[in-house]
Amino acid sequence: ALATVTKSSFNASFNAPGFPTDLILTNYSKNFTANFWSFSDSEGDSALNTSKSYTTSGNYTVTLLSFGDKGCKDSASYDFVISNASSLTLPNIFTPNGDGANDTYQPIGQNLRSLKAWVYNRYGVLVMSWNTVNGFWDGYTISGEECSESVYFIVVEATGFDGKDYKLNTNITLAR
Repeated sequence: ALATVTKSSFNASFNAPGFPTDLILTNYSKNFTANFWSFSDSEGDSALNTSKSYTTSGNYTVTLLSFGDKGCKDSASYDFVISNASSLTLPNIFTPNGDGANDTYQPIGQNLRSLKAWVYNRYGVLVMSWNTVNGFWDGYTISGEECSESVYFIVVEATGFDGKDYKLNTNITLAR
């Protein structure tokens, strides 16, 4: 009888850009009886599928070893870089109309340690603020009133894990 060929194959995806992040590993290998995940920076894992947390930037490799019957084996590797460079971009329009697309306003940031934001109406009145990296504006005031279609002004202060400080501001168009 011919031995079936063992073939290593897997998918790797991250649950967040930058760090901290989790690398999600899904095994798609063929004709194997055992496998072993080998990580360049830590001990390995023999689970079928696994995940690994990364809390620092750097260059990493994960290798999947697949073992078949009759001594057949194969491996597949993935080299990746987790960057520590931070970034911050402020969109200038959003449409909080409940259609599921662009319903909230959120600064687009990577590798940010902290973020504070203040949204003002055209009269300089504070209508919303937050003090979290994942904060956002849903088009309502702090007291829960719906904001009218208009141009608002946002001020954002943030600090990246790389030590870079941001002080950005822009106009935001709220269109329903």
